[in-house]
Amino acid sequence: KSIWEPQLTNKFGGAADTISLAWFWARIKKRTPSLAYPEGGFLKFAESLVTEIEKKGGKVYFNTEVSELNSHNGKPKLKIINHKSSTRLQKTERSDGGQVINHQFDAVIVTLPSFYFFKMAPSLPKDYIYKYSNLKGLGAINLVLRLKKTFLKDGSYWLSICDKNSPIMAIVDHSNFMDVKNYNNEHLVYLGNYLPAHHKYFKMNKSEILKIYDPFLKKLNKDYQKDLIGYEAFKVPFAQPIIPVNYSKMIPPFETPLKNVYLANMQQVYPWDRGTNYAVELGKKMANFIQKK
Repeated sequence: KSIWEPQLTNKFGGAADTISLAWFWARIKKRTPSLAYPEGGFLKFAESLVTEIEKKGGKVYFNTEVSELNSHNGKPKLKIINHKSSTRLQKTERSDGGQVINHQFDAVIVTLPSFYFFKMAPSLPKDYIYKYSNLKGLGAINLVLRLKKTFLKDGSYWLSICDKNSPIMAIVDHSNFMDVKNYNNEHLVYLGNYLPAHHKYFKMNKSEILKIYDPFLKKLNKDYQKDLIGYEAFKVPFAQPIIPVNYSKMIPPFETPLKNVYLANMQQVYPWDRGTNYAVELGKKMANFIQKK
């Protein structure tokens, strides 16, 4: 009642009573004080991946949207809208200035959440979509504060909020974990929330969100506004799978009904939760799986 119930409610809302105890066990099992963080942040981590991919002859396309995926004679075909960067693929012009690109591949690995996959692949069988469309998830809003001084004065790094009335799920004073010299001597504070993608916060700008958070933040640090340099809001519609009882029977397999089209997303890392470690592990499993085909 004091610790776990409010945290589960803050994280999963109305779905809290459906969450699998196996998932909860895995969260406790995997907790450790041995934390790691890439120097320079996850952007540097991503840039290093791009460098290694390009060294091995791969190409990475930015500002590029895959609008449709089909498979013809066992060859996956993507329709891509390229908004800025140039490519060598076959192109046609769009009225909005973007370029429609059609390209075939030997194999495609889809890493999007399953419901996005269903939207972009119109030739998927209806029974497949029906079987896995019950997989639900939550979006995320992260308000990042830039401060002149630390927010959590007791040196805490991660503070999970055990108050059902809190508008914030977790307060992460990142500079209590990583030295501020990595961040232009600024103290970064992440104010995290998992919410349904239709929640009203997703329609709000950063100022409106901070206005809601402000009374609660002042309970912990009444003078934080004096140290505020700036802040930004980041939003994604899917960031946390909802894991009900018997989830192990609901997990979609790597292979999909479309030949040579594979699925590898965070809805498949069960019983673990989403995270970099499990993304790497899933990537290795998928690579080994395809090599054996």
